[in-house]
Amino acid sequence: LLLAAAIATLIAVRFFQSYTRTRAAHELGAESAGIVQLATQQAGVGNVAVQGLRRAIGGDQIFWVPAVRGASLFAGSVPVLPTSALRFSDITGGGSQTINVTANGRGYLAVARVVRLAGIPAGAIIVAKPNSAVTSSWLQLLGELAIAFGIGIPLAVLLVAYFSRRVARPLEGLAHAADEVAAGHYG
Repeated sequence: LLLAAAIATLIAVRFFQSYTRTRAAHELGAESAGIVQLATQQAGVGNVAVQGLRRAIGGDQIFWVPAVRGASLFAGSVPVLPTSALRFSDITGGGSQTINVTANGRGYLAVARVVRLAGIPAGAIIVAKPNSAVTSSWLQLLGELAIAFGIGIPLAVLLVAYFSRRVARPLEGLAHAADEVAAGHYG
């Protein structure tokens, strides 16, 4: 019973880790698409305000990978990553790429998307969420599962003990009656 519960917990945690990471990547992908669209619309009109973007996307980190060294579309400081941080060839067709990024000693789950100006790739916007934020949600689940097991396992043990006694008592009575009949006591 305990082994089955432990295996079920490990499977549930693994599925939840995968689900949390996929959901975070999808959310980052939607945010990056919006930022790319905004940057493309603002091109030639003015730079995109970085602080407003960060507030709009809930504080996730924004990185820039310029196609040309020194180029920027943003009004404000945006950390620049080297072109080696992603595979431009995978996203130049208009798609996005989910990557792991390390910046300033901190790991991020990130989604990169190319910004095109007049059809020419100007660089890539990377929207990232700290790995700690992604893992904190499944760690919360792990804590909740521990509480559930702390309540569920003792309750299951009590129920098993109760029902096994309910089944065993009549069987003991039958065994005693059979012993009596075997000993020749029919009364």
